[in-house]
Amino acid sequence: MEQRTQVQSSTARSSVPRRLGPTTVGDVMTTQVKSVSPDASVEEAMALFDECMFRHLVVVDADGRLAGVICDRDVLRQAVKGGTHRAAKVKELMTREVATATPHMGLKTAIDIVVFKKINCLPVLDGGGEVCGIITTTDLLGGFHEMLSRG
Repeated sequence: MEQRTQVQSSTARSSVPRRLGPTTVGDVMTTQVKSVSPDASVEEAMALFDECMFRHLVVVDADGRLAGVICDRDVLRQAVKGGTHRAAKVKELMTREVATATPHMGLKTAIDIVVFKKINCLPVLDGGGEVCGIITTTDLLGGFHEMLSRG
């Protein structure tokens, strides 16, 4: 006599919510942040842009605190105007008033800041005010792509 095993399928859902993808800045931020001093030369910043293939550098003061951000476009814009000399200091070109994020900030909030302020990056500060990462438009698009891929 043949014995049959009955298989039942269940469509019951787990009570644990399924995570649809990245939801916080910490989920998608770049943690390998490159930084320069405000007193570094523009030439040093340009070398870092080339070496790391990053478009944004966090500017930190002697105490390790955020002083600003410089991006390759800042250098390029100034060069087009004819005003940048390689020996110029980063502090002459950097953006000083910088919007920031925290690792626990929601992605929607970070996107709102980037879109409405028309900026391309947010330095990420930990609870002690130290730079722990940076989130860029590329990181945000990567997070969005991951969310779409999980459908």
